[in-house]
Amino acid sequence: EFNLTKDAELFAVWKQNVDSQTVYTLVYDANGGVNAPESQTSADGYIILSTDIPTREGYTFLGWAKNKNADAPDLSPGTRCTIKANVTLYAVWSLNPTANAVINVRTSATVDYKTSIILTATGSNIPEDYSLAVYEGSVMLECGNNTNVSCNLGQMTTNKTYSVKVIDSKGVVQTDKNGDELSKDVVINVNTDFFTRLIAFIRTLFGMLPKAEI
Repeated sequence: EFNLTKDAELFAVWKQNVDSQTVYTLVYDANGGVNAPESQTSADGYIILSTDIPTREGYTFLGWAKNKNADAPDLSPGTRCTIKANVTLYAVWSLNPTANAVINVRTSATVDYKTSIILTATGSNIPEDYSLAVYEGSVMLECGNNTNVSCNLGQMTTNKTYSVKVIDSKGVVQTDKNGDELSKDVVINVNTDFFTRLIAFIRTLFGMLPKAEI
């Protein structure tokens, strides 16, 4: 309460009602991917982009752009930005380097007891910084280059399964455009019946054990 002692002009003071503020909405479009962040709203004109990241098989997420067909992102997750209208941001993707890689290898073979095996595989559409490698379980037996690998498996006495994989310089197995691991199994079955083993014994005496390349 106050007293006026002379003529005065009073001015109204206003505060905008929350219900009447303009609220803008930011929508995330995974742009071919999945798991886009939930939409966000802002009444003060500022927003911090979600740190949730979408996924897409065979691609790496680069960031967000206003243009659906952008090759490079405008914004990164967690960025604080101004919003003055309803906006849709589109995910920007980079195709994985090995997305179209192909492994060429014979996936099965049957050999006689104590046959010495050399496993050979070739690859196509594999960048130079990546390699073909032969594994037995989780153990790498041989690492080649981006076009071929050859591995001496020694004498076969039991059935075994090997695998040929595409790896990077750190030994990480790569994926194709579908997000599947770039790996092919090679199953070697060994004849171990009595007569085959007997023949192998005789051949051993004369140093004439068979060899095969698959």
